[in-house]
Amino acid sequence: GSNSWGDGAVSTLAISVNTLPEVALNIIGSQSVCKGQSYTYNIDPIANATSYNWTIPSGANGSSTTNSIVVNYSNSAIPGTISVNGVNNCGNGMQAITDIEILNIPATAGIIYGADTVNQGESNKLYAVDPIIDADSYIWTLPNNVLGNSDSNSIVLNFPDSSISGNLTVKAQNICGSGEPNSKYINI
Repeated sequence: GSNSWGDGAVSTLAISVNTLPEVALNIIGSQSVCKGQSYTYNIDPIANATSYNWTIPSGANGSSTTNSIVVNYSNSAIPGTISVNGVNNCGNGMQAITDIEILNIPATAGIIYGADTVNQGESNKLYAVDPIIDADSYIWTLPNNVLGNSDSNSIVLNFPDSSISGNLTVKAQNICGSGEPNSKYINI
């Protein structure tokens, strides 16, 4: 500045303004997961973030300070949420959150209900198993030359003259895999 004494020295001070990380957007990755498997989750880079803070469901394992994380869902993992937010020296940005559903391999198939003995030429014989926990569909394996098709917990079988005695087997499946099968011997 100036005054009647003359011009004074000018002082300047550089000020740097930092801001919190921007809001985290969508987490990309599977929301329905299987126990015993690993999944990768990503988020687009967050403006002003120098690192990332991830939280995962109880019983799951994984850690990361980047915009990507690999999460392993152990057999003790429980449903919950995954969240992430950007971090810098000013603090934490707002987080993105996604719900996680944890699925099991289907349970073992129970007893197959239906006739133990049939004659060649018989048709429309119903066989069924009680609904299997965590099943999305059922896989039936038939004795040789027996006809039928189903992806539910029941099946109608036809026994042409060429059918041969053998095991009728069923197991359940879902995106995590197949459960243990059960069989019934059909005498033809």
